[in-house]
Amino acid sequence: MKRILISIASYFIFLLSLFAQTKTRDLTDSFREPIKQWEKKAVKENMMKARVSTVSSYQFEFKFGKVDTSGKTIGFWEYDKKGNRIKEFEFRNYDNKLRYAWTMDYDNAGKILKATCYDGEMSNGRIERALTYEYLSDERVQVIEYDNSGSVRYKDVYKCDTNSDIIVGGSEKWIVRFDEKGKVIDSSHVGDAGKVIAKITYVYDTNGKPSERKLENYVLAGLLSDEQISKFDSLNNIIELKYSVRRFSKDFARKVFKYNDRGLLFEWVEYDQMEEPKNLNKLVYKYFDR
Repeated sequence: MKRILISIASYFIFLLSLFAQTKTRDLTDSFREPIKQWEKKAVKENMMKARVSTVSSYQFEFKFGKVDTSGKTIGFWEYDKKGNRIKEFEFRNYDNKLRYAWTMDYDNAGKILKATCYDGEMSNGRIERALTYEYLSDERVQVIEYDNSGSVRYKDVYKCDTNSDIIVGGSEKWIVRFDEKGKVIDSSHVGDAGKVIAKITYVYDTNGKPSERKLENYVLAGLLSDEQISKFDSLNNIIELKYSVRRFSKDFARKVFKYNDRGLLFEWVEYDQMEEPKNLNKLVYKYFDR
């Protein structure tokens, strides 16, 4: 089986879906991928090198074209010294109370083994969802999702890339095409009726690095229903995310991102389909002592 080289950009796409908290959905939800994109190996190495211990996310609204300084906390992450995210908290957008809390377990090589999601709205901290990861080989991992009763909700085997990172659209129910250098051209999920219901397409620059990733959803009739396009810079950082949104929709149509001198995402702005800025999102990092 060919191994796949995938950009660390999947991490940033997940980061946006977690912290943006808008009505715009990440199309990976439609692909029925419960794997939840934790940091890739390259990102972990960057977090470890930067000695990141925690990340806090804040959101500020634009009012009459200016940023309202009365922001709110919408997320918080905690890391170990190996760059592994070990805790994650998501807060409700309307009252800032805890919505979900995740805890993650890893093996000595830094591979995710288990992720448990607790319901922050329940006083007893009920387990809402749990994911387990069993690595069948360097190239394959079985992912099982459990619901709040402990019953299996979803089970599938996913492909891994050369870093043993789980691939978005890498379920063995997907058809993956490669170019002559072993890079992914596209991944397609074919439904029971034999029609493509979801597709991920990759574009690479002259140096072989991903420059664009397109996620598409199709209705049963084979017509395109949703589209999401991610663009990346030469360092594989996502710099723009575009969504197809219906006319007069309040969903965000575009997001633009900035990075600090350590290569860490620190800010992004969300725009509506009229190109009016709506939200400013900021990440604040804390670091382990030298």
